[in-house]
Amino acid sequence: HVKFFNIKSTYLLYENQSHLKSHHPSDTFSFALFLSTFISSYKAILCTLRNLRENPDPAADKLNALIAGSIAGLSLAIERNRPRRLAIMLYLVARSGQFGCAWLMKRWAEHRRQRRRELANEMRERLEAQGFQEGERRQLVIKKGWDDKLAKFLVEWAGTGVMMLASAQIIYAFLFEGDTLPKSYFGFLLVHSGWKGDFGSLAAPLAFSIRQTVNKLSRSGASIRIPKGVSSREYIARHVSPNIATVIPPKLRHEFVLCALQHPLYDSCTRSKVNLLFREFARALKLYLPLNGIMTVAFRWNQITSQPEKVLLRFLQSTFRSALFLTCYVTFGMATPCVVRPAINREGHLIYVLAGVVAGVMVLVEAPGRRLELGLYCLPRALESFWRCMVKWGYARNVPHGDVLLFSAAMGVLMTLYQNEPDTIGPHYLSVMTRFFGRN
Repeated sequence: HVKFFNIKSTYLLYENQSHLKSHHPSDTFSFALFLSTFISSYKAILCTLRNLRENPDPAADKLNALIAGSIAGLSLAIERNRPRRLAIMLYLVARSGQFGCAWLMKRWAEHRRQRRRELANEMRERLEAQGFQEGERRQLVIKKGWDDKLAKFLVEWAGTGVMMLASAQIIYAFLFEGDTLPKSYFGFLLVHSGWKGDFGSLAAPLAFSIRQTVNKLSRSGASIRIPKGVSSREYIARHVSPNIATVIPPKLRHEFVLCALQHPLYDSCTRSKVNLLFREFARALKLYLPLNGIMTVAFRWNQITSQPEKVLLRFLQSTFRSALFLTCYVTFGMATPCVVRPAINREGHLIYVLAGVVAGVMVLVEAPGRRLELGLYCLPRALESFWRCMVKWGYARNVPHGDVLLFSAAMGVLMTLYQNEPDTIGPHYLSVMTRFFGRN
């Protein structure tokens, strides 16, 4: 399942990306040159350091791999396609973070096991010194400590937590800082929000109007409700935008201003979300059916011929579950503002951050083994958007060649783990890395 999802993630990541549409032989050459330079320079530097230092200590080889990976990572500067360079950097920063955390969890688990062994030995010595009564059971029971429970919680909920944080940033950026997202990704969100299908070229201006209206209402403290006796179309034309008002049916009246913008075709929040649920499920099936079909044919061809019923059932289950996840993600994310708005009777950015958090929780619909993968698929886009927001708001500054420096650091960590702690790297990624780098 992990292998299937990683291929699907790659497909979704690059689907309709503008930098793939503009492929050119020189782009292909620069990417090939970057990859070959990275691999060859890493191996050359690693072997050189080993020969120069001549230290058999495993800890010394960790430093060798760290230096070799970091220096080899500078080869990303050869890649001239900036969007692709950024995508590569973000993806591998996320993965190095994942495997780095896996290493920390491994060391923590070793520490806890050592502590339990020491505690068991102390209890055994104490009991042997006290002696046993005849017929008394001789059994040592060591209860799990708070750190064991915390570790179990982190393992079980890490994927959901990553997805919640990433979704909070993505949904917030979609509505308020759309220019921090790639255009193709912004367009993807417009499609799955339902606005692109309903309003066509006015979908993006509609998102911009939501941003302006929320900012205006939150700063002025004005009423967030549409006055009685005034239709939504009249109010939006007068206070927001005459063009946006044209998408609202003439006699419709929403209770809240933002409801008129969020679901212009329905004055009922419930009806709009029920309609969105069915339409998004159809869109999700349209996305996942061909994708899962291609993956099944490509990687389960032998099973198709020998166990067709089993493969078909697994294909249908996987497709339905993935489509249901995306449907719940969109529907509950869009429903959250409609639930919170009347409860607090005000507008604010945090409502839409909460919408992203709620949408991220819907990853629980997916299989446990795929939740972290989904979160890590969304994380690079969220990190990119978050950094651009920080720069835009004046809290950070772009560093020249910062993407190359981050990639260098990520590859230093990743190659150290690959060389010395390969069990902390996922099986699929370890297989790919072994194919490229071999066992050094």
